[in-house]
Amino acid sequence: MTTMAEDNVMEITKLEEYKQIINGDIPAIIDFTATWCGPCRLISPIFKRFSSHFTGVNFYKVDVDDAEDISQEAGIRMMPTFIVYKNGGKMYELMGSDPKALEDLIIKVGGQLPIKKAEEPQPITKDEEPQSITEDEEQQPITKDDEQQPIAEMEGQQFLTEIGGRETS
Repeated sequence: MTTMAEDNVMEITKLEEYKQIINGDIPAIIDFTATWCGPCRLISPIFKRFSSHFTGVNFYKVDVDDAEDISQEAGIRMMPTFIVYKNGGKMYELMGSDPKALEDLIIKVGGQLPIKKAEEPQPITKDEEPQSITEDEEQQPITKDDEQQPIAEMEGQQFLTEIGGRETS
């Protein structure tokens, strides 16, 4: 019986389920593992993390001690072994606990990291529409904050610029 393990890794315990899974049209990567295997315990959390990040690939695990018939059918010689199947055929096999090699394998068989969508722009509501100036409205000249003299009339007077604080005339 296939049971959900941690994250998105399904555990395969029956030979019939294994055969059904490897015949699927989506790549299935299977981690052949054992509880007593040190390198298996090191790579297992990484495999689980990959399962929750990558799409386009299904993630499974088989405990070789609990499912000897599956490990014999797959021809497992060492643990951990990762095998990718699709449409009944073995696509790739990776032996060992190299996280970078495992990630490369997942990408090679079509695993993709989801792309975050940018937020859709929200339409402007009636209250947020820009205000336009009508001919009836009186336009006021722009003035300097501390004086009520229009800037246009300040020509020829000395004032400080904001850049560098130098005096200009």
